Amino acid sequence: MKVTLLHHTPLHIVANAIRTCWASQDKSDTKLTEVCNSCGSTDIKETNNGSYCRECESEDISIETVCGPEDMALIDRIGNKAKHESVKNHMTYNFYFEGITTKTLLALTRHDIGVEFSVQSTRYTTKKAVKNGTAEYTKSKSDRVNDYLKQLNEMIIDCVNHNEANDEISLLLPQAWQYNLACSMSLTAVQHFLALRLKKDAHWDIRDLANNILKSIPEDHLYLYSDYIIEPGVDAWHSQN
Repeated sequence: MKVTLLHHTPLHIVANAIRTCWASQDKSDTKLTEVCNSCGSTDIKETNNGSYCRECESEDISIETVCGPEDMALIDRIGNKAKHESVKNHMTYNFYFEGITTKTLLALTRHDIGVEFSVQSTRYTTKKAVKNGTAEYTKSKSDRVNDYLKQLNEMIIDCVNHNEANDEISLLLPQAWQYNLACSMSLTAVQHFLALRLKKDAHWDIRDLANNILKSIPEDHLYLYSDYIIEPGVDAWHSQN
């Protein structure tokens, strides 16, 4: 399983939405700032020949709108602590999930508020995936189940070799069959998903997805996910609740 964050809404967009409610944009500390594209530092030195990063000495510098500490605290105070969920919906994360099982996909699609999906179609891709060797299934923690999954996979390959239709082959696909999908989630939706799917009683496969989603969140956004911690010595994030 692999989670890639393709794009996300900058924090200052959410801060502006909140300040719009009180017409308090004059109190915003968001500003245009020089940022190092190599390490992300804002510690930039100006010289007669241009600018460079004091931390890594890179000269790859760009000017970005950076959310200031007051605006960052405002998002947490209004969006998280005061529970004004609507303002958090201005924040969107665009993910690409690879190797998601049918079982996890079925659970994932139950999160339908603030979430959009575009899923790899079995109708158009099953035979193609088997023929080019990209068809995969997730192995069980049980040897017996893995033996049956292997037999079922061999049946699927046999149907592809006999040119059965994708729609018919799809009837054989197990819950362990893997898909790729594009998924866009609001900040509120991500928090709700993590609150449910990082619990220790959640199935290990969807916990793995939740773990990877949280690991992909940009570092400057992680303060908004303070309800989730990483346990020492355990490669997984867990809700404190």
